[in-house]
Amino acid sequence: MFCEICEKHSLNKDQVFIKGCNVFHKNSLKQHDNSKLHKEAQGAKLAQNHLNHLLLKQVNNTDEMILKLMHLCYFIAKENLSFCKYNSLIELTEILGVNYGISKYQNRFALSSFLKAISDSIFIRLLEKVRNSSTFGIMVDETTDISTKQQLIIYCTYWNRIEQRPCYSYFKTIEIKDKTSTSLLNSLRSILSINNLSVMDMMGFASDGAKNMTGIENGLAKKLSELNPFLISTHCVAHRLNLASQKAFEDCSDLIRFEETMRSIYTFFSRSPKRYNQLENFQNLTKEPLLKLVGPCETRWSALYNSIQRVSKSYKSLLLVFNKGAKGKSYS
Repeated sequence: MFCEICEKHSLNKDQVFIKGCNVFHKNSLKQHDNSKLHKEAQGAKLAQNHLNHLLLKQVNNTDEMILKLMHLCYFIAKENLSFCKYNSLIELTEILGVNYGISKYQNRFALSSFLKAISDSIFIRLLEKVRNSSTFGIMVDETTDISTKQQLIIYCTYWNRIEQRPCYSYFKTIEIKDKTSTSLLNSLRSILSINNLSVMDMMGFASDGAKNMTGIENGLAKKLSELNPFLISTHCVAHRLNLASQKAFEDCSDLIRFEETMRSIYTFFSRSPKRYNQLENFQNLTKEPLLKLVGPCETRWSALYNSIQRVSKSYKSLLLVFNKGAKGKSYS
């Protein structure tokens, strides 16, 4: 017969109820229950339980504070804010009543660690959905980051079994050695293999029309189709539409003059704060929205559309500014 409390908490390990007592009398139990050693062990147990409670409470409080900081980090990433704003946002939220209480996590290293943890968590959930889909497709494009490293951006399409619909999501950005189709193929196969995905389950591939992507003899699409004959390769519809639009512009002098006019309007105002002030005054007068003009840009497909939209919504104000200038008023 043993006393569990004394076994765990008593400092005297030589007592009978720790080594084992073979006297099964009721009085023996009462005597041990009232003994000084047993009461000390009970006190040690209560102290230990209280300490465990305090430690658990501290851990819960710490977890709650870390969760608040992670929400803040997620906001910074989602809104494309600079990491330098991390401490400023912490100070602002503390003024608004949020109590973090953990100074060691209020630095850029902690911010990077939190964002990596959030990113990994999101990717794991996405990967599970892609794996549960019987097939998937990818769309890729090349880019160069701020440190001039070449990278490949990968998006994926998959069937969401829970929602019973196709879904499209950002997948990964991976660093590549060069832009040859062989290098792109090796990088793509590597990232799929690491995440337990197979080229044989990839039924769709989309990219721009660059030779290393859609080349008939040695493009990435060609190499992938050799590995998976059921793969359907597509020259990105958005890229093709943009190329067709550019070609249409080249063959139509009116459209060329129209784009030049949009660019001239933007240039006319962008180089003079005074002209912009006049435009804003007329926008207030005509009750048109206070919009800044934007210029066409060859690398931003929607730029010309946005430029036309701004001019259209500020048309009356623009006419007033130009009429004022036509009457001999100086814009200098």
